[in-house]
Amino acid sequence: MPPSIVVGTNLAPPEKTAAEDLQTYLKQLFDIDAPIQQAPDDASDAFFIVGNPSTNPHASAGWPEVEEQGIVLRRCELAGKPAGLVGGGSPAATLWAVSRLAEQYGVVHL
Repeated sequence: MPPSIVVGTNLAPPEKTAAEDLQTYLKQLFDIDAPIQQAPDDASDAFFIVGNPSTNPHASAGWPEVEEQGIVLRRCELAGKPAGLVGGGSPAATLWAVSRLAEQYGVVHL
């Protein structure tokens, strides 16, 4: 099963956009249909965790101290499976983190 995008229940609008953008990038770049969900499931092989500990409790494991504009792109585990943490010190920074991840996949923002 493809990876899932795990978001918190307390999403701010920029984080909702970030999760949707990540979903779009995964589909357009890799033809991966990654569902957005609020908790990890047993069916997914891996996860992308979007947000920060104040908006997504799943982001708390291994969260470094960052400023409001700081971003986090880090490998971790969720529910015993590989995960990628994509977040920021604020909801806007989380949106920037998704853009930065997309750049690492070869997307050029003009």
